[in-house]
Amino acid sequence: MPQKTGQSLLRWYEYRKGSPRIPLGVLTTPPSPLPANALILRQSRFGRSVKRFGDVIFSLSVLTIGSPLFVLIAILLKISSPGPVFYIQERVGRNFKRFGCIKFRTMYIGADNLLPNLLANSPSMKQEFESDFKLRDDPRITPLGKFLR
Repeated sequence: MPQKTGQSLLRWYEYRKGSPRIPLGVLTTPPSPLPANALILRQSRFGRSVKRFGDVIFSLSVLTIGSPLFVLIAILLKISSPGPVFYIQERVGRNFKRFGCIKFRTMYIGADNLLPNLLANSPSMKQEFESDFKLRDDPRITPLGKFLR
């Protein structure tokens, strides 16, 4: 494959070592035409089992080691603002099945209901939200929420 000006043919491991360019192969390789389920079924059952076992062990170790920090964050959230400690966001998972993603609450209660009024009263915030779908200085975020984000 001929190299074009300004593009790199570095390997991925060279990119990870700190190369300033993303390898051309990473950018130009088309995604697999197979659906995710077909890709999963092409993997060996043993390989999938080992990965699942590793995922469970890693998750349990992170939860165990991080639990004191998680308890501290929960206490600080409860003290700093009224309302529940966790926010459950509905997401779509495998096979389009919906599930609740549990997060620490970083916004005040009813923040979703405040957004339309906030955007209606501030044209600059409305423009920022429409272009980025975020607000840099969002007044709905709690002080501890700014730190957690």
